[in-house]
Amino acid sequence: MRRLSTLALTLLLTLLLTVLAPAAPTRAATGSSEASGAAIEALATGAAYPASLNAQIRAFDQQLSALPTQQDLDDQQSALDKRTAAYNEQSRAVLDALDANDRKIDAHNAEVAQYPDGAPPSVADALNAEAQAINSEQQQLKDQAGKIADEGDSIKADQKALDGRKSDLDTKRSTLRTTRGTLIVQMATALATLLTPPPPGAGRADGGDPAHPAAAAPPVDGGDSVSGATSGKPLDQYAARTGEKVDKRPVTAVLSPNAVSRASSDHAGALPPLRFYDGLVKKPDGTYRALYLSNSARKPTAAETAFDDTVGRGAAGIAVVDGKKILITEVRPVDAPAAPQPDQQVRHLALGLSSGGIKGFAEAHSFEHLMRRDITRAELRRETLSRLNSPNYRIHFSLKDMSRTDYPNILLRGYTWETDSRWRGKTPQVNGKILPFAEKWEFAPSVTDWELYMVHTLPGVLERTTFYDENGTVMESSPFLPYLAQLPQ
Repeated sequence: MRRLSTLALTLLLTLLLTVLAPAAPTRAATGSSEASGAAIEALATGAAYPASLNAQIRAFDQQLSALPTQQDLDDQQSALDKRTAAYNEQSRAVLDALDANDRKIDAHNAEVAQYPDGAPPSVADALNAEAQAINSEQQQLKDQAGKIADEGDSIKADQKALDGRKSDLDTKRSTLRTTRGTLIVQMATALATLLTPPPPGAGRADGGDPAHPAAAAPPVDGGDSVSGATSGKPLDQYAARTGEKVDKRPVTAVLSPNAVSRASSDHAGALPPLRFYDGLVKKPDGTYRALYLSNSARKPTAAETAFDDTVGRGAAGIAVVDGKKILITEVRPVDAPAAPQPDQQVRHLALGLSSGGIKGFAEAHSFEHLMRRDITRAELRRETLSRLNSPNYRIHFSLKDMSRTDYPNILLRGYTWETDSRWRGKTPQVNGKILPFAEKWEFAPSVTDWELYMVHTLPGVLERTTFYDENGTVMESSPFLPYLAQLPQ
């Protein structure tokens, strides 16, 4: 008679495998910035800002672009969830197989128990062969279970690391959102400082003396945000419907620096320092309601919505109307026809000295210019102002061939050109003596001086202007910012 051995169960091994639950979404509670999925938008440098502020803006944008996107983390979580589901399926399968193996062991051991003193050789050989097969199957299942357990440990480690990255992203986003708010305050402060009301008549097209020679530029579309020439009609209809007097002149509003604290968490990440509106209505309290044209094809952007929402929360936008600063305390959309489609194409205007240099500069960059032989000074003024006031235009000012030694007086000469047409192209003097405020001037007022003055004093224009130095290199900011304070207030 041959002695038989009983088989051991796999109870301890089954305890190593546990079903993993898919990770729950790590969104913050409703009401927070992260919960709403509010994006943080990049900021744009501009000639209106000091070089130090532009450096901070670039650093912010670099930090923002270096962040993983929420979609990246969501994709990683989705991949982990798929691994978890596969792990759970494999775990259940191997546990079921181990349970079946245990039942085979129980049956085998029960049969062995029938031969306490050993079994006949033929029976013993069969039972031992069965034991060997069961043991082999058990070992295979143990190896498989071990690999599955390793995958479970890997999933747990990867989930922990991903949760850490999510938490780190939330922390960095919170920090960048705070940094962005601080930068918006500085940007709005810089822009508000530029809102020194120009003298009465600034921006009007008058005069008729010949201008400098030039090559033709395409006509401007007027700068209306929805339908150009038809924008007046929706505003007229609004006025007729409400009985309110509507100022149909487009206006650029700068965010009040103290308004940033009023921005909602949903909109803080998109809040811009300025906003373009299509019209205004004066309210009984002396502040203004801003109007913008809207239709199904042209809804406000996230930045525009953020600006409007912040104004609606008790903040204010600052603008200049008829030479006076005004406060915008309310915003309202006005339905506009969906057709014709608005001209939203970004266009570019080159300005600079009235020599052939500006023509070459414009053509080298494929910019528009107004160097045309048949244009009068009044037409030049009108065409220039139309483009400066259009939010679709980016202005490019070439300082090539301009003397740096006279920079302090350029804006003042432009101011003189704008306010007193007697001195256009002349140095102000009485009885043959140069007037005191012009004693240090190296040149008489010129078209270029006037262009620079308008770029720096028309609200929102400097924000869209890029300056190029004598070598054609883009400058950090306007080199004339230090001299703005010299202009008459």
